Amino acid sequence: MPDNFRDLEIHMTTPGKVRHLLGGLLFVGALLLASCSRPAAPDALRPKGDGVGIANIGEYSILIPEKATSQEKAGAAMLADYLGKIFQVKLPVLREPQPNRGKLISVGNTALAAASGIVANPREQSYKLAVSGGNLFILGGTRGPIYGVIALLEEDLGCRWYMRDDAQVIPGRSQDLFTVVPRSYSPPFEVREPLYLE
Repeated sequence: MPDNFRDLEIHMTTPGKVRHLLGGLLFVGALLLASCSRPAAPDALRPKGDGVGIANIGEYSILIPEKATSQEKAGAAMLADYLGKIFQVKLPVLREPQPNRGKLISVGNTALAAASGIVANPREQSYKLAVSGGNLFILGGTRGPIYGVIALLEEDLGCRWYMRDDAQVIPGRSQDLFTVVPRSYSPPFEVREPLYLE
């Protein structure tokens, strides 16, 4: 056996190194045991605040502005798709000023939102979720409507997307009711890109 391997073998069996290794293993084991014995934490993504109930979701339509941006169109399509998967409903997507009956989920800076006095922060990535007159409003800056839709799906309805290639977590709901916590969010930084490749 070459000398450098014998040296490695001698250094690996030094009593001091063995003690450090055993101490490290005991510490990691204690941490794992402590984390397993703690009660489950509440949903960390669940927004804080008083919620407003949205009932009979199957009777809603999704409304977008007459001159909807690509973000507003994508947000409305995503919302219709996932609400369909969660509640087994098919919600129509209407463009203003198309007539509608029933309650609305307004995605983007619609005339209905302006008439209801609901205005969002104009920063590009900010969003606002509001409920007025039984209607749900999701609006914001340029990219805000889609971030608002994702926030509603993740934080209020429990959907999860962990990685692009992983299976999605979409909770099924038998009840035609969910709770929305009205809120606004404007990120402290304008850049949301992780700038890495998978």
